[in-house]
Amino acid sequence: RIASLLKWAKECRNDWKKVSRRFKHPKITPFRVKNKYRVLTEKDYIEPRVKFTEKEDLMLVKFFQLYGPDWEKITKHFIKRKPVTIKNRFYTKIKKRNLLETLACKVQELELKYQMPIEQIDPENCKYN
Repeated sequence: RIASLLKWAKECRNDWKKVSRRFKHPKITPFRVKNKYRVLTEKDYIEPRVKFTEKEDLMLVKFFQLYGPDWEKITKHFIKRKPVTIKNRFYTKIKKRNLLETLACKVQELELKYQMPIEQIDPENCKYN
């Protein structure tokens, strides 16, 4: 559907009524088509449900310790992640499973071992499981 939307938007010159009719579904309205198109064409668009890497978890812990729960500041250190996604990841994975201290120690260990910040360490070397 996404490929069709992008193709039809171009063919119909962003005439959202025409694009929505091509889907042949009553719940796909011009408004929904237009909004979805805008989301898909954002410069920082990220596919939904992209899994977090272990390196991202370690970075999240590091920056949480630096900034506290200021998700806007923390998000600036991540590529294509939104503040709400970062916050949800922290509370559902790290806080709920009591991993904050364990991962904080792992961050320090890796930064000492490689003599560089966790952001610059190769993801293959950031395993904590």
